[in-house]
Amino acid sequence: GNKVVKNSSVDLAYTIYDHGGKSAATAPAIIILHALFSNRISWDPVADSLSKVTKRKVITLDTRNHGDSPHIDDMTQFAMVQDIKQVLHSLRLQLPITILGHSVGGRMGMTMALNDGISWVKNLIVVDECPSMNPVLQKESTTPLYINLLKSINPNRYNSLQEIDDALATKIKSKTGRHFLMQNIHQNNGRFSWKFNIESIANNLHNLREVPRPKGKQYFGNTIFIGGSNSNHIRPENYEEIEDLFPNAIIQHVEGAGHWVHLQKTDEFLSIVSNFLSKDE
Repeated sequence: GNKVVKNSSVDLAYTIYDHGGKSAATAPAIIILHALFSNRISWDPVADSLSKVTKRKVITLDTRNHGDSPHIDDMTQFAMVQDIKQVLHSLRLQLPITILGHSVGGRMGMTMALNDGISWVKNLIVVDECPSMNPVLQKESTTPLYINLLKSINPNRYNSLQEIDDALATKIKSKTGRHFLMQNIHQNNGRFSWKFNIESIANNLHNLREVPRPKGKQYFGNTIFIGGSNSNHIRPENYEEIEDLFPNAIIQHVEGAGHWVHLQKTDEFLSIVSNFLSKDE
């Protein structure tokens, strides 16, 4: 295929939710970044509600190699941040904006905040993620399992979604886990394919495991880390690193939520986010 110049940005797929009317024209837009193996559709209902609650423009993106966005070999976090800037530019959004990222999307938000600062990122909302993985999480991470399984399943060889689900079920017992992956199936004339670029994700996993940052860099915008009480993504052993990089960060866990805080405890999530943003207006 065509070789792509390193660090060139690609045009991302996005959806805009705008229930703000006049106030949305002046308030910072909220950019939502999804998790690894996910896509912007998983945020639809929450993004829509968030725009209603905050009266702001909310924009969900498919990051490169995910959803409806282009497939490309280069997948460093810096390249992915360039993609985000390209969207801000083409939509003529007023800077700085609010970044809300879940999981690896949260790490991408941290990368942008630390490297581009408050002239780009007014404030940062990170959902159940840390600058780097703690040892507990490294042990229990399902990502390597997903990658091996997804590489071995070519959706094109199956005749129905049920058959694909059955194939996934051999290794993934959780219905939620399978549903999450099945949201990434593209159907065309009865033929199936993955929306994400599994090869590229597998080859670049090391780039996504922690936030790349120059020594001594800090982000001074207001920041909130929203964890799930049943998740191991944000643990006490992560707090020191969070406080070093984000001196104005608060850390809050939502009782009864796992990794998908915004889907499992949507009302609490929306109220935490809107309270955080209204304090920063």
